[in-house]
Amino acid sequence: MKKIIALAAAAAVLGACDPYNEEPGGTPAITFVWAGGYDVDEAFYGVEDNTAPYAFADPAISASSISLAFIVKANVLLNGASIEGTPQTCTPAGATTADPDGWLTVTGPTLAGGSWFTCYYPSTPTDVEPGGAVWIFYAAEYDAPLETGLIPTAGDYTISGTVKSKSGDDLAINFTVTVAP
Repeated sequence: MKKIIALAAAAAVLGACDPYNEEPGGTPAITFVWAGGYDVDEAFYGVEDNTAPYAFADPAISASSISLAFIVKANVLLNGASIEGTPQTCTPAGATTADPDGWLTVTGPTLAGGSWFTCYYPSTPTDVEPGGAVWIFYAAEYDAPLETGLIPTAGDYTISGTVKSKSGDDLAINFTVTVAP
C-alpha cells in the first residue's frame, strides 16, 4: 500500500510540472528565430524574425560583439536527444572528435577559441505560445555562452541542420546571419 501511495504522489508531482493543458501537436515548424548576444559594452542585444528565410543583417550583430547566440523556437515539443548528445551538456547530438558539431552545420568565417553548442529548452512554452526551443551559440564553455569574450569574424554565417520533434518528425533549421565589420 505504501508503494501505491508513493507512486500516486510521484505522479501528482510530475503532472503538476506540465505547462500544457494539452500537448501541442501538428507538423513541426519554426515560429521564430532570434539572433544576438552581448556587445563590447556588455549590453545585451537581439533581433527576432518570424518570417522564413530568417536572414539577419542587423548592424548590431557586428565583429565588435563578444558573442553570438541564436534561439530557434518551434511550434511543437522537440526530441532533446536530437539536439544534445548528453542532457545538460549542450554538446550537439551526433558530435564526434572528427565532427564536433554533430547535427549542426555552420558555414562562414572560421572562428577560433571555442565550439558550437546546441541546447534544448522544453520549458520555454506558455499556454499562448507552445513548443520547445533550440539554443545555438559559440563559446569557450557551454555554461558561459554570452560572457566568453570570443569575438566573431565579420561575414555571413549559415546555420543549418535537422532535429526531430517529440513525435519523430523532422524539423529543418536554416538561417543566415551577417556579422558586420
